[in-house]
Amino acid sequence: RSHDWHTHDYGMDMLSQPLPGGAAVVGILGEVTLLRYFQSTHHLRPDLLLVAADRPDQRLATVSRLLDEGYAVYLTRQLAGAPERWSLSALGPLIRVHARPPAEPPGDITVVDVPITPHIGLHGYTITRPGGHATPPPLRLSLVWQAIGSGGSDLKVSARLLAPDGEVVAQADAVPVHFAYPTMAWRAGEFITDVYDLVLPDGLPADSYTPLVILYDPGRDAAEV
Repeated sequence: RSHDWHTHDYGMDMLSQPLPGGAAVVGILGEVTLLRYFQSTHHLRPDLLLVAADRPDQRLATVSRLLDEGYAVYLTRQLAGAPERWSLSALGPLIRVHARPPAEPPGDITVVDVPITPHIGLHGYTITRPGGHATPPPLRLSLVWQAIGSGGSDLKVSARLLAPDGEVVAQADAVPVHFAYPTMAWRAGEFITDVYDLVLPDGLPADSYTPLVILYDPGRDAAEV
């Protein structure tokens, strides 16, 4: 498996995010062991507190304790029970846990301020390319939603990349924030960062490609941006 860089790139991606100094990352043992390996061998982010907790109830208790102690806390994966207690946002492959709903959007984004539903608007977005060994590298689309009001139905996001002729060349569908933060749990007024990696096919010609975002109820009509 000498050419399988997926796990390596996943760990490096997490540690390459702009986490505040002394932040805590909570995950299952295998994920945390991967990050500890890079701390030890590559001397990456030795300031981070890495906490392994395999059972969901252990992770909930750990997150609660760390927030009470003043840590900036990140999860490596979705966690049942977290949306009911805290606000969540994506940062690359990680999930930021907010003790209080973010009332201000992140900086350095392209602002669009488009209302999508009576309860949700798209405030802005960024497009980047994460590092790694994938060829071609994926396109990372970071969306910043604003909860205009609470309520509504649980919606999914379809993030797509369109060729000039309208053909879909890449697509990722998910519940927002890496399946961790359903729209029904969003608090009125908060800003939610939501990340999608669009895997591009080999041999894609150099051209202009357009991102398309669809917010939809699987049983009803979709709204597009």
